[in-house]
Amino acid sequence: MRKDSLSDRYSLTYKFSRFDTPLNGARGLYFFNIVRWQITSFPLKFQKRELFSLPLIDEKERLKTDKDFFCLLGHGTILFQINGVRILTDPVFGDIPFYKRYTPFPYKVEDLGKIDVVLISHNHYDHMDLPSLRKIKGLEKIILPLKSKRYVKNIFSEEKIVELEWFEEFIFKGVKIVFLPAKHWSKRGIFDMNTSLWGSFLIKGESVNCYYAGDTAYSFHFKDLGGMFEVDYAFLPVGAYKPDYIMKHNHMTPFEAYQAFKDLKARHFIPVHYGVFKLSDEPVSEPLKLLKNFMAEETIPKVGQVINF
Repeated sequence: MRKDSLSDRYSLTYKFSRFDTPLNGARGLYFFNIVRWQITSFPLKFQKRELFSLPLIDEKERLKTDKDFFCLLGHGTILFQINGVRILTDPVFGDIPFYKRYTPFPYKVEDLGKIDVVLISHNHYDHMDLPSLRKIKGLEKIILPLKSKRYVKNIFSEEKIVELEWFEEFIFKGVKIVFLPAKHWSKRGIFDMNTSLWGSFLIKGESVNCYYAGDTAYSFHFKDLGGMFEVDYAFLPVGAYKPDYIMKHNHMTPFEAYQAFKDLKARHFIPVHYGVFKLSDEPVSEPLKLLKNFMAEETIPKVGQVINF
């Protein structure tokens, strides 16, 4: 299926400095529902913090390799080595404003080796963490959604910053990076709702194609993308889904993520975006328990584990 035959489904408008699209998840964030959520979830704020951490594996020596691999580092942070190029998605190395980690970052930043490319899916604080970006030295390129340059221009020089619109491509040392749609939104401050774009990424190497969904609700784009691209590994978010009447517009349950994996016709399902930050009402341990309904525990990658393609 070609993108140009789906122009209405993926049309982007930019008016009054804001993006809009049929995949604008903010359309479902009605004021009444937000107030309802704040009122009903208020008692949860006084509950004792859950004692939970995802299993960690220390394989820093295996990171010193020329072979291609991926390594989950927690939440949306994934280290890839593809065609010898090291790519890091949505780097968050510590806590973020208002949220402390349940699962610690498994390595020191210097253990990750030289990062060539950083991919940022959108500007929410749990995906675009400026203190973490400042710790990355020797970066060649940072690839961001359209209108996101302003957030990082004081960290990286102009020639290192690449902005992409949906379906645009950038090639770095033989690795093709395609910026693709997601059903979500963007916001960092009080008045900047959707002033920058959001999305997902396809990373195409010589022998492997990896799809990183960023943050997204379940929607028609997964079937469409499954018809456009071959996907070997689908890295799909499985956390932050309660209450349903708020979260369903922007996040997926583990069951929806598994359906997205099937829609993409991918070979491997890799769950991400869970067990690190408690961003919503479900217990932080719940996504992992639900994943075990349709995945054998030993097939769920551990944080810090190095997995060769």
